[in-house]
Amino acid sequence: MAINFITVSRPYRGVDSNPNGDAASREDREPDEKLSESSNNILPTRSDDNKRIGRRRYLQIAGLATVGIGALTGPIGAESALPHSIVIEGGNWGSTSYRFTVSGSLQADADGSPLEGHDKIDGNSASGKVSPNNADAYRFDGEITSLDVSNEANVDITYNDTNSSATVDSLSASEIETEDGDAAFDVAWAVSDPDGNLDTLELTLSDDSDGGAQEETTSTSVSGDSASGTTRLVAAGDDGTGHSYTVEAIVSDAEGASDSATTTVSEYENTSATVDNLSGTEIETSDSDAEFDVDWSVSDPDGNLDIVDLALSDDSDSGAQEDSASTSVSGDTASGTTRLVANGDEGTSHSYTVELVVSDAEGPSDSATTTVSEYENDPATVDNLSATEVETEDGDAAFDVSWDVTDSDGNLDTLSLTLTDDGDGGTQEDSASTSVSGESASGTTRLFASGDDGTGHSYTVEAVVSDTEGASDSATTSVSETEESSGSGFTWDQTHVDTSWLEDAVANDNLTIETVTNLDAYGDGSLAAALDAAENNDNTLVVFEVGGIIDRNNETYLRSFADNVYIAGQTAPSPGVTIYRGGMRIHGNNHIMEHVTVLPGYEIDDPHKARPMTVNEGTSNNLFNHCTFGWGSDEGFLIWEESQNTAVINCINAESLNDSRHPEAPHGYGFICRGNASNVTYMGNLHAHHWRRNPRPNGAEIVMANNYIYNPGRKMVHGAHLDRGPCEMDWIHTVVEAGPDTNLGSDGFFNDEALNVFWKDMDVSDSMPMGDGDVDYVSGPQNLPSTLGLDSFVAPSDLEDWIVPRVGPRPADRPPHEQRIVNDLVNREGGLIDHEDEVGGLTGYTSTQRALDPPETGILDWLQGFSDDVE
Repeated sequence: MAINFITVSRPYRGVDSNPNGDAASREDREPDEKLSESSNNILPTRSDDNKRIGRRRYLQIAGLATVGIGALTGPIGAESALPHSIVIEGGNWGSTSYRFTVSGSLQADADGSPLEGHDKIDGNSASGKVSPNNADAYRFDGEITSLDVSNEANVDITYNDTNSSATVDSLSASEIETEDGDAAFDVAWAVSDPDGNLDTLELTLSDDSDGGAQEETTSTSVSGDSASGTTRLVAAGDDGTGHSYTVEAIVSDAEGASDSATTTVSEYENTSATVDNLSGTEIETSDSDAEFDVDWSVSDPDGNLDIVDLALSDDSDSGAQEDSASTSVSGDTASGTTRLVANGDEGTSHSYTVELVVSDAEGPSDSATTTVSEYENDPATVDNLSATEVETEDGDAAFDVSWDVTDSDGNLDTLSLTLTDDGDGGTQEDSASTSVSGESASGTTRLFASGDDGTGHSYTVEAVVSDTEGASDSATTSVSETEESSGSGFTWDQTHVDTSWLEDAVANDNLTIETVTNLDAYGDGSLAAALDAAENNDNTLVVFEVGGIIDRNNETYLRSFADNVYIAGQTAPSPGVTIYRGGMRIHGNNHIMEHVTVLPGYEIDDPHKARPMTVNEGTSNNLFNHCTFGWGSDEGFLIWEESQNTAVINCINAESLNDSRHPEAPHGYGFICRGNASNVTYMGNLHAHHWRRNPRPNGAEIVMANNYIYNPGRKMVHGAHLDRGPCEMDWIHTVVEAGPDTNLGSDGFFNDEALNVFWKDMDVSDSMPMGDGDVDYVSGPQNLPSTLGLDSFVAPSDLEDWIVPRVGPRPADRPPHEQRIVNDLVNREGGLIDHEDEVGGLTGYTSTQRALDPPETGILDWLQGFSDDVE
């Protein structure tokens, strides 16, 4: 049998039989011609709703058959899920056998004639037999790929095409920043078609600001039931114009159905990110690296900051990059600090460039640079530290700590102070922290030891100063609590000195007051002028309206020739009276000098006369109470021949200059009496750091009681010289403690001198041999004042705690020099010196002024009030 191919394409053309049984050609039919109905009405007629099916089919037929192919666009019956149907109807004569195959599924049509036993379905093929005017009906999906009939037959094939149009599901556009002058937009789209026959997507960009001029169009092939993507459209040359645009999307399927959508988008000129601030600071480290903290801030008005990149380059090493860092940023502003490191460059003093590049999300960027140098930091230093007890009424021990700190780099940062109780195992009592800045700072900070008032404890104050680079320095000083002292030490009436002249002068209203109003070496208002004026008075009281340092300009002596003179240093305001670069010499009788410091110093032209205090020969009744003597290039204190009734009580005699300008140096001597000086009282004194003459008696009568002798050097007692008169010494309740410079050798304590000695309850360091082969020990005191007994003295074991809060001009308000000497004893520090600069000279002193109003009556009580304040 011949094989015929019948092709059906849109517009729809059916094929059926004509009365002559010939197949009608496709060209013989008009587009709107209806299909003829079969005898059993299986084939539907074509309506206007199914004119454009859009399907193209190819059918292979074997046999003599009249084939009609039609289409439906309505729903299929509920009984079958297969959309298409085929009906095979027998011809006019004899039975017809058939066989056909489909590309999809196949089943019997429940709405057609029932199949008979010789009809069967095998997978996607069916075969059977129909008699004249009978029909077999099937349903299928896919296509009929082959058809074979054995006799005349009418075959009606119906395709049910229910096409769903493609749709645009989403459409959006966003501008993309470019650098070529064009406005570019990324268009995001999504399309779908339930039938799965997507075909084409067309996109068009039109410039609404230019009359809708079309800028670009694209066409994209799509398939399946859904598709999405992003397509870039460009408006050439429009970058920065600020125009508005419309994007249109048209999607069509393979059947020609389509859908469209539009969206709008605007072009704008992106504002680039900018670097607003960039600076770098070196950070001090303990390793070998140079480190820098880089402070930066960036901004972008568009709010699309993205990345900050930093790079550190060594300008001193040909711009070699040392470090880099990248930081994500966002929003319209950002700032931060980033540390960059140049490995191994600490201390090189190299210069570096820091570059910052900031970019935004659109790509444009900005950059800036700054330079920073590596330098070796000079640490902060503590230049001065001193502490003074402050009287309180609340049971606490209080101390005013004066401090000075410097930093040549000008980056002072913090000063920390701590107070620890040495008498309580180093317990921390108080601390304070002070912010400092610049190159130098100074101040006074009060620290407290709660509940310690009156304990007599010793304390250590530590100062630690640090700079902004972390480098620091520290210093310590010591201070003692003295509030609950048992008195002011020894009193006038416990000496051989007769002070009755003062009481007589007051009683007879015959006391002339000379007032010191300035710190000048000479001239009106000076101390020298007051002493000169005393020569014209019967009795003189010298008071001070000024406190500070009287600089004698390296003159030898400040002399007092008058009799009956009371120099009342306690009347001076803090820091009291200190005579510097000059000594004193008393030529008259009946002197009382209290609360004065005398420090000649190194520079005096005649070192033989560089003694702090000299009492002239043949004088009598001269009393020195609560004074300090030191820095002389000869003895600290000299009493000449034939003098009588001289007393040195509650004083500090310390730090004679040892290897200084004296032609017989080393000559740092302590205390000497010349021949036949009688009734010398040396009691309650701190005697420290003298090379020899500790003391030298030279035939004198001396009471040495309750003194604390610390760090004697080469000799203690020597030069008795009995040929100048009998040498009598009473050593009572005194401590003699070896120090760092003590080396008596074989000479021992008494240097094998011939002396008459009363020795009672002494405490002498074991390292000191006595050297007393020629000493004649006597059984009782030889020269003890009548107002004293052996039970009047403090035991050696208690002497340090007793003497520390009492000695010197102002125990309750100690100036720095005296405080340092006392600290030497408390801390077992210090030693022999050759020049005052070795211990810092005179620092921490200020000039002060205070008006006085001496009363017409009760002058001695008035003076005692000042004494109580400073003692």
